[in-house]
Amino acid sequence: MTKNRIKIIYNLIPKNVKNIIDIGAGYEYVEKLIKNGERDIKLHGNDISPNAIKHLNKKFDDFFKLKSVDNMKY
Repeated sequence: MTKNRIKIIYNLIPKNVKNIIDIGAGYEYVEKLIKNGERDIKLHGNDISPNAIKHLNKKFDDFFKLKSVDNMKY
């Protein structure tokens, strides 16, 4: 996803949102934009890459888990 699309998505997040789940979190593009914003949003995410999850858990004080979307319970 390009950075411009991520910015568009960020601007579409309602102002009263307190939690966001990022399925297929990757390497912090969305998370960085959200945490650099003015809102206090708690991030939750998953990815199938152990390296991505390790990086996200080191970088952010939120909850990221190694998990495939195929195994998630909704």
